[in-house]
Amino acid sequence: MAADEPEVVDGELEELQAMAAELAPVEDRSAQPGDVVVVDLVEDGTGQAQRDYVVELGVGRLVPEIEEAIVGLGAGESRDLEFQRNDSSGRKVSVLAKQILQPILPPLDDEVARSVSEFDTLQELRADVEARLREQLEDRREAKFRMDVIEALVDATDVNAAGPLVESRTRELLRGLVGSLERRGIDAAAYLSMTGESAEQLEQRLRAQAVSSVARELVLEAVADKLGIEVTDDEIRTLIREQAEQTGDDPDQAVEEVFAGGAVESLRQDLRLRAALDRVAAEVKRIPAELAAAREKLWTPEKDKKPGDTKLWTPGSKESA
Repeated sequence: MAADEPEVVDGELEELQAMAAELAPVEDRSAQPGDVVVVDLVEDGTGQAQRDYVVELGVGRLVPEIEEAIVGLGAGESRDLEFQRNDSSGRKVSVLAKQILQPILPPLDDEVARSVSEFDTLQELRADVEARLREQLEDRREAKFRMDVIEALVDATDVNAAGPLVESRTRELLRGLVGSLERRGIDAAAYLSMTGESAEQLEQRLRAQAVSSVARELVLEAVADKLGIEVTDDEIRTLIREQAEQTGDDPDQAVEEVFAGGAVESLRQDLRLRAALDRVAAEVKRIPAELAAAREKLWTPEKDKKPGDTKLWTPGSKESA
């Protein structure tokens, strides 16, 4: 891990310590950063309201103007504020602080370790945190490397991600966001109020994500076609069984449900694109992160190639081999 590993581990332990904290009501002072506050947010003119919304001050989950308005309020006090959204339109919101809670942290000791983990001692928990952080760091490096590879492929092609496929993916992303908000008890209007984003800006942001996603898929589909990559039913069954075993589900039942439910072709496509990226990534030379940052570009076998070296094929290239 990085040279500041002790600080990183300590930070992770402090987050686990916070999980064991008890929330105590605050009666004798106003809200301040670090407090957990239950609020009502009511938008003036529309009647849109988010009742009993729980916010932890200082973590940046609300529009800065709203969070700043909560700081300094006592329980039962309210404040009206006006702020501009990203599209320069004005928004008026009334904020009522209904309850203020202060987290009381327990000592970071063996008892806390037992309450937030399966370990009996703080030393064992620290060792586990260190191991998990190393694994997470490696996973992030690998994910970034693979993303850099596919982005380099997209940049090297003239792929045009547009039309119905992009519009369909945009609607899919929007449905996913709305579903996520509903599961958390937040309606779309309240979400826009809290983020300061207009509906048009949200749609533009999601469409940009859809364009990037579709472009990557189109490129990987071209790679899979070029390399003749196919995914068999047996490979799909193997993956389903492995995932079912990891989650404690019945492997045979999981296989039956996927094949009967019609999701098998979507899964086959995902595996095919993943295999295509695996093949391309295997041909890319990895370099230290520091050197990559200095070069400000991804190195591929086409760079620094020797006479006679085989070029790395990319979709849109003129090489037919």
